[in-house]
Amino acid sequence: MTRSRASAKQAGRQLEHQMELWLQWAFQDERIKRSRLHGAKDIGDIVNLYYAGDKVTIECKNTANSRTGTPRNVWAEFQEAMIEADNNDSPWPVLIKKRDRVTDRDWRRGGDQLAILREPDVWRLQEGCAGRYRYAEWSTPHMSRLGLIGMPCSDAFTLFNHGLPLGPE
Repeated sequence: MTRSRASAKQAGRQLEHQMELWLQWAFQDERIKRSRLHGAKDIGDIVNLYYAGDKVTIECKNTANSRTGTPRNVWAEFQEAMIEADNNDSPWPVLIKKRDRVTDRDWRRGGDQLAILREPDVWRLQEGCAGRYRYAEWSTPHMSRLGLIGMPCSDAFTLFNHGLPLGPE
């Protein structure tokens, strides 16, 4: 069964809202917000997150996965994140995909969604960590061939937090 354009937009807004609230909690920063639409010059769905002084561009996608739960259209969606990162003068594109069987109605589950980053970016983030941070890799063989790494959002944004715990002290 396919969904209407209106229900697809609502699903996207729901995931963006979840991630906005979860990232505000994770970094204890209420300046992290959903972005306004910028048309052809879109700058991502979530704004005001920085790493080492550079903007982090976050693109959220609540699109259909395969029957096994494997993410579909990863390369096309990640290319969109890279274009938006260029529009935003950001070296850090991040694609967040809604995972099957993980609700987007509860902001506290935002860390359980799937974050996809470029492999070299993950290694650069690891270099900036206090100690070696081990993340749970959720990459598929297709993602690996494309040079992308998938992991829980909680792990990805712990890397953006220099390996330090997320949330209030």
